[in-house]
Order: sequence, then structure tokens, then C-alpha cells
Amino acid sequence: MEELLGKPVAEEIEKECVAFLAERPGVMPALALIRVGERTADVTYEKAIKKRFLSFGLEVKSYQLPADCSNEQFQEVIQFLNDDEEIHGIMIFRPLPSHLDQETAFRMIKREKDVEGVSRESMAGLILKDESAFAPCTAQAVMEMCRFYKIPLAGKEVCILGRSLVVG
Repeated sequence: MEELLGKPVAEEIEKECVAFLAERPGVMPALALIRVGERTADVTYEKAIKKRFLSFGLEVKSYQLPADCSNEQFQEVIQFLNDDEEIHGIMIFRPLPSHLDQETAFRMIKREKDVEGVSRESMAGLILKDESAFAPCTAQAVMEMCRFYKIPLAGKEVCILGRSLVVG
């Protein structure tokens, strides 16, 4: 059994991102993070995302809402970010408080800004093998690990333990 390390994979992806950005001068990709409430895990994850993105020059904008915000307030933030041409990706921390309509929120996110693959259009794009569709982050990370380590997947059987839209 071979141990697969994530660090060299992350370093390779970072190089690819830097090269991609170098080919597009004047474009500063920006990720919007929407966090509802103050869950410790979400706050920690947000800090890690910001640190990683900022380390290679990408912009991260955080939008925090109180845990008791209304659906209307939550959806207004999503619509604002959809309309903001300076925002290139939207990520919503989950799980959301139970009173918020997650399905409607996911349907609202423009496909081209859906970096987590939660919109119906993104999910359909994955099924239809549309390479412009975003996959859920954890699933994509596994695929990147397989690509980096040149692990052929054709004809393989897999076992998925614990399936959800949060983890993919």
C-alpha cells in the first residue's frame, strides 16, 4: 500500500494556478465566502481558505450573517454576489441553520460562480461530462490526487463511505 501525500499535489495545483493567472494579466479572481453563524469549524475553515488563497495572490471576500438571519437576507447576499462582476466564485459554509432554504440557495447560484458544484446545473454538467462544470471540492481533491499519482481509474471498483453534498 502506498501513502499518498496531499502537499505535493497542492503545490502542483498552486503552480498551475499561478501559470493560469500569469496568462490573464489584469484579472484578479475573487472568491466570496458566505458564513451563517459562528460555528468554530466554519470560522477555522474560512481562515484556512483565506490564508491559502492570499498566499498566491487571490482575493477572498467574506460575508457573515447572524445564525438567526432570515431567508430573505441570506438570499439577498447570494443575489448580490451573483450580480457582482468582481466575484468569480461563491462558496456557502454548511451545514446551514435549519430555518434557511438550502435548495433555493443552491439553485440561485450562477453556474459559472458555483465553485462547489452544488447547483443543479453543475450536477447535471458532471453527469453529462461537461468539463466546465465544477465538482464538489472533496471529490475533485480525490480525482486530483489520482491524477497526480497517475492512478488509473478505468475499470476500478470503489467504495464510498458516507455520501453527502457537503463532502461530495
